[in-house]
Amino acid sequence: MKFFTKLKGIEIQKRYVVLVVVLAVIIRFWGENSITMLQKDVPLITSTEISLEEVTHYIQTKQQFLNDNISISQDILVSKDLENYLDRETHEWFLLRGWRPKRFFYVEERLKQILSFLNEREIKLDEAQRLEEQAKQFMIIGVADDNSSESMTAAELQKQAQDIRYYLNRELRHAGITQAEENIVINNLTILEPLLEK
Repeated sequence: MKFFTKLKGIEIQKRYVVLVVVLAVIIRFWGENSITMLQKDVPLITSTEISLEEVTHYIQTKQQFLNDNISISQDILVSKDLENYLDRETHEWFLLRGWRPKRFFYVEERLKQILSFLNEREIKLDEAQRLEEQAKQFMIIGVADDNSSESMTAAELQKQAQDIRYYLNRELRHAGITQAEENIVINNLTILEPLLEK
């Protein structure tokens, strides 16, 4: 009881109060480094689908990335904990440009995947076109010679071409690529192709 009585009688000077407040602020921000502070301003996006805004932002940032000659080891890029292995300077570089590094590289890989599917689709469309032209040639030969085996071959070629065209969009959708994403990549194809090759 005497301790509390003595405590009541102690007068606390203003400079001690200020000192305690300053120490509390220092302790509060002690664990926060520049990366954790910058991350507060960059939203965490977990959507699998990429938007037009993200693609536009990606194009601008990728160009800066290339201009600044930033290189990141492939081992770090493929690691599940990319942001922890990335050096501090590079991590801050992305955050200052409004990107969480993990999302930036996710968008890049997604764009590469979509571009790959589109290129594959183009090859298959060319194949379907070639089969249809062969079918027409067989039909012309078949009508002239009245040969039923060539007519059969023409019908088979026509069916193969139709099957290719039918399954093309289905493959794209089964890969989880939306029509909106496909359109974004197609509309920005000339800009994206050279950026994604580097």
